[in-house]
Amino acid sequence: MPALEEPVPITAPTTPPGLTPVSQSVPAPAPKIVVIDDDRITLTYTIMTLKREGYEVHRATDGESGLGLVRQLKPDLIICDWMMPGTTGIQVCRTVKQDPELATAFFILLTARSDVEDLIRGLETGADEFVAKPVTAAELRARVRAGLRIAGMNRVLRAVAQDLQRQKHHLETERQEAADYLQSQIPTSLKPPSPTIQIQSYFAPSAQLGGDFFDFHWLDQDHLRIYLMDAAGHGLRAAFFSMSVQHFLKSIARSNTTVDLYDPAQVLRLLNDRFQMEDHHNQYVTVWYGIFDRRSQTLTYGNAGHPPAVLLNPTWATAACQTLPSTGPPVGILPFSRYRSQICTVAPGSSLYVFSDGLYEVVPPEEVLPDREPYGHGDFLEVLQDFEKSNSTDLTRISERVLQVTGQKIFTDDRSLIRIQFDPAQPL
Repeated sequence: MPALEEPVPITAPTTPPGLTPVSQSVPAPAPKIVVIDDDRITLTYTIMTLKREGYEVHRATDGESGLGLVRQLKPDLIICDWMMPGTTGIQVCRTVKQDPELATAFFILLTARSDVEDLIRGLETGADEFVAKPVTAAELRARVRAGLRIAGMNRVLRAVAQDLQRQKHHLETERQEAADYLQSQIPTSLKPPSPTIQIQSYFAPSAQLGGDFFDFHWLDQDHLRIYLMDAAGHGLRAAFFSMSVQHFLKSIARSNTTVDLYDPAQVLRLLNDRFQMEDHHNQYVTVWYGIFDRRSQTLTYGNAGHPPAVLLNPTWATAACQTLPSTGPPVGILPFSRYRSQICTVAPGSSLYVFSDGLYEVVPPEEVLPDREPYGHGDFLEVLQDFEKSNSTDLTRISERVLQVTGQKIFTDDRSLIRIQFDPAQPL
């Protein structure tokens, strides 16, 4: 075995001349104090006392020059005489405390006044402390030390508040970008357009992000797919969950899946298997899913706990409408849920309305009178019937009418609405 070498002693590196050793901490700068007083004796005495404590002290002999010095230096603490010709100490204090860049400075008023009313006036102006004249060194040192501690805490709090404001702005920017992306995924027109089908849509989240989503597009040249979903709650969680479901729906349309996209019941069962709430932070979603076949003029639909869609025709009697009710529970609530597909015939000139419950669940429960039923789906149908007779295409009139009827000022939930006008009488 070879002999072990002697260990080489390790010595601390030498610091080149003129450079501060790394191990030595840089001393904190001395607190800055501005003293404003027209009495030169008091001014000189105060400055000498404070300089002995190691503070960086600056002087001014009147209010105006004092304010200029304060704006230039942004000191930690200000000592100002109350009674001065021209700009008084009270005016200096008020100006400083109204400036966000200066307001964290601790402000001490020097005064010979002792009336309670005067002290209250000084406090209401923004003064943090008073020192009675004639000034004693012991009291001055104690008041300044306490004031600097408070000023330091104020600066820390202000820095934290500014940082929080920057983070809030950053989050709001990101949330707006997410909202813009979600909005871009919602269709505004049918592509390619059809002379026999006209579609209007309306989407309004309760916040920047919402849990509603809808889509309509051709699966082939004869079959139009329509769906609208409403994730539980609103805000970020509902929006991201809704986005996951809609991306999944789009992905199965592009893949060679064994699910029959023309059968709503099969699609709803697949969604329920894929999005069980116990695997998705207790989120669930209601879905209305339909396929319109323009050859047979039939609509095949499935409804997973969603508000019943409505089929209206302006030639029908006033109270006549066909509701397309739920055929199963919301997606994600229960495993192995059963869903059914229903078929109805679409008469010439009919309009299909598919919507979320945010359009009619607008009256808070605490505002519902004991002798009245809350505004609900049936009441909303009357608004739709009136709108259908108006021949309007502006869907915002529907939400405006709901607020007018209910006496509410705002909606508290996301709102989505699709109106599809069918005219099979025209040539295809």
